[in-house]
Amino acid sequence: LIVVGTAVYIGAYAQQFLFAITFNNVREIQPLPAGLFEFVGYQDTTWNELMAAALTGITPVMIVFLFLQKFLVAGLTAGAVKE
Repeated sequence: LIVVGTAVYIGAYAQQFLFAITFNNVREIQPLPAGLFEFVGYQDTTWNELMAAALTGITPVMIVFLFLQKFLVAGLTAGAVKE
């Protein structure tokens, strides 16, 4: 159950990008992946701001992963091993 919940959480977090780029025109309420896309320009990229924003965005996912890592590994290996 925890493995499914973790997979759904990560999938929903990543799926926001395409929806936000396509349908959301208000800059103040964009999710983080769409906001990161704003730092990439046609001619140049502001790498320092992009990396700071990426670190801010990946921190919650890494914290959740670190706390649920043993359940994730146990769930994945339990489904792969035949008893």
